[in-house]
Amino acid sequence: MKNLLSAFVSVVAVIVVVSLLSANIAYADNVDIRTYVPAATASYGYVSYLRVINKGGSATPVTVTVIDGPSGLAGATGTLTASLPALAAMTFTAQQVEAALGVTLAATDRPRIRIIANTPIEVQSFLLQPGGVFNSLLKFSIAAEKQ
Repeated sequence: MKNLLSAFVSVVAVIVVVSLLSANIAYADNVDIRTYVPAATASYGYVSYLRVINKGGSATPVTVTVIDGPSGLAGATGTLTASLPALAAMTFTAQQVEAALGVTLAATDRPRIRIIANTPIEVQSFLLQPGGVFNSLLKFSIAAEKQ
């Protein structure tokens, strides 16, 4: 009986340690937007928006990286917001995205945009077209909830 109790206590101790370690893991999630329309298209009447939704239980910084369309290579990276509150959403214009990146993309460029956070996120891409038509280009939910 004493050996059985000792084995039980050891198993419980291992479970507690694993649980404590798991609770301290910071999950980084990212979403690639494949339908990004650069800010330079605004002169043609197109305005692009990205809406980032924090699905996590804590605030997170949100960064952005431009991915070259033809090569797939990562380029400039910048901070969209230092802190997106838990369960909150923020909408960014293409001008704000490119300002965070520190680049000006040509109207003909079709890069991917990678949104990165430390909590599960959802990102929506919207395009306002000439004549006032507003389209949702993409709704992409990232990974399973990791909370």
